[in-house]
Amino acid sequence: MKKIFLFSIILVALMLYSCVSDDNIPQNEVVSVPDITPEIVQDEKEEVHYEIVDNPPVPEENKSDNKQVEYYVNSNGNLINNASALLCGDYIYYDTFVVDPTDEFMGGHHRICKIKSDFTGETETVFEPYFATIDMFMYDNKLYYSSGSGGGRHLLEFDTQTGNEILLHDNLPEDTNIFVNSIYFAHGFMIYECNGKIYRMKPDQTEFEVLLDAPEDWGVSLVGAEGENIFYYKYSDHTVHCMSSLGDNVIISDYSDDLNYINIYDRRVYYYDSPENRIVSCDFDGLETRTVIQFEEHQTCRRINVTDGYIYYAMLVSPASENDPAETISLYEYNLNGGETRLIISEGSIYGMSVINRKIYFFENYYDAPVFCLIDVESLEKSVLK
Repeated sequence: MKKIFLFSIILVALMLYSCVSDDNIPQNEVVSVPDITPEIVQDEKEEVHYEIVDNPPVPEENKSDNKQVEYYVNSNGNLINNASALLCGDYIYYDTFVVDPTDEFMGGHHRICKIKSDFTGETETVFEPYFATIDMFMYDNKLYYSSGSGGGRHLLEFDTQTGNEILLHDNLPEDTNIFVNSIYFAHGFMIYECNGKIYRMKPDQTEFEVLLDAPEDWGVSLVGAEGENIFYYKYSDHTVHCMSSLGDNVIISDYSDDLNYINIYDRRVYYYDSPENRIVSCDFDGLETRTVIQFEEHQTCRRINVTDGYIYYAMLVSPASENDPAETISLYEYNLNGGETRLIISEGSIYGMSVINRKIYFFENYYDAPVFCLIDVESLEKSVLK
């Protein structure tokens, strides 16, 4: 009897439920629909960002024998300032100048030395290239760099284990004067500019490719690389371009200043804007621009290196009147995070400026008797590297 009674109640409830229509739902009631978002959207491209960091070893797999190859690279800020120093594991490799009064051509010659990064132990001579060595990076115990003079700058490889030095000109045109002015290393490729063209190849000269042929007039100058983005200056119209797989666009127009002022750091382009007498940064599209440092009337920027969250810049101060002291050049540090400015060294001549682990390497008196110096940013102590 209880089972029949329970069945009757359930049957009546079902009949009442079936009689309720959508029109009977109150109009002020909100019916929510759950938001279902797929975890993977096939049509959406994920942006991959690569950053060339200062100097830590980066293993690269050599697929031919599955061994790991270590390489050491410089920052964009160092490379635009010639990268005369390079941290390779426990050692600093650096370019210095040996004075020789009997040398009537240069008054001496350049020498590549190495010393422990903590400056303990003796300085060792690696080799003597005669001319200045710039844009250094290390790959598989081989040092790659550009060296030469007004008659040409060459792309070279020096094997630190065998002492062999070779020219890497197999793919270059047989011109009388070859000028290799910028060398970057990313994703296993050397990216470099020679005689107004931009090339790419493996360190062993394989997989050679012309990335940008020389446009009309003077061609281009390579000024930076970050991830898949390559930055160059076009002489014919004074524009700075960002070139990638997505295209080639102008990010800075009418740029007539020294190309050593252009730095690529943390997905922004930093440069000196002389008409407005300021250091500016813009994004990779050139759409968003901001003033970072505004100089006063008698101050002029002479060199910048943007790295590790700081801008290191040399500033020339001209006399405001005849009664003021003669012009001076000083080196400053600007904190991008906090905006603080700090004097590093006053009244010095500065050529080249490699910043590695809060230490600044640079030449003094470069056009007279070059001296390679080091300043510890933390202690502000200055020393000469011999």
